[in-house]
Amino acid sequence: MDEEFARAVYRDFVIEQVEERLRGYSAARPEDIKDPSYAAAAGLYRELDGDQQAAFAAAMRLAAVDALARLFSVIQGFSSFGSFDGAKFSLRYGTVELGRDIADLFLLEDEKVRARG
Repeated sequence: MDEEFARAVYRDFVIEQVEERLRGYSAARPEDIKDPSYAAAAGLYRELDGDQQAAFAAAMRLAAVDALARLFSVIQGFSSFGSFDGAKFSLRYGTVELGRDIADLFLLEDEKVRARG
């Protein structure tokens, strides 16, 4: 179940979310965008050539991977943040506690995807 969970998180929160955001950047009409950060990112993305857009997408995926891997390391008790003791967190699916290797499995999924290009 741990590998399946790590793969699903990667697929949904890295691949699909980034692709959805990039499609939004391409399709959004500037006059319809209310959020200044979104407007800036969308404007920049539309100005880039194909190789630059690919690099932009890779940077977005990297940021998503880094953030999720950090979150998993806290949830699994490997690190803490603020005043929260990571050792007091756990990750459950129903009554099943997921293994302590979710962060590693998640990062391994990232390596597999990047290796496939």
